[in-house]
Amino acid sequence: MLFRQAIPPERLRQLATVARRSTPRALRQMSPERRHPILLAALAESHAEIVDGIVRLFDMVLASTDSAARDRVAERQAETVRSDVGRLALLDDILDVVLDAKLTNAAVGAAVRGLGPERLAAAARGDDERLPRDGGHLELMEARFSHVRLLATLSPLLR
Repeated sequence: MLFRQAIPPERLRQLATVARRSTPRALRQMSPERRHPILLAALAESHAEIVDGIVRLFDMVLASTDSAARDRVAERQAETVRSDVGRLALLDDILDVVLDAKLTNAAVGAAVRGLGPERLAAAARGDDERLPRDGGHLELMEARFSHVRLLATLSPLLR
């Protein structure tokens, strides 16, 4: 990349344009002092275009992966809300019992247990059913990252 720093950008563009417009035969007939800078400028421009394309592609894949993960998180949250209707009804019943000022502590415990052990057990969630605070977004991103990792193998081209 020292080559790019030593020559002004406009001159590089001009030399790369000469390379694009010249036929291979015309380039071969040029003197080495003229031909080599032209070819180097064409290579430098091609390298920059390829790197820009790879970065653009990586950005598109990453944005697509993030969007798909966000959509799945929204679906999960909607499923959770639908499945939580029964849990919310139970919570309302528990709150009615707990907030009843007429009941003693022992009576509150008995009243909550009176709601039914099956109903209470059915409403309990295991650790594997509890979503993290981000709704599982990072987990979904990781699961969808296999195709993003393929692009990361192209990283030597970005140097």
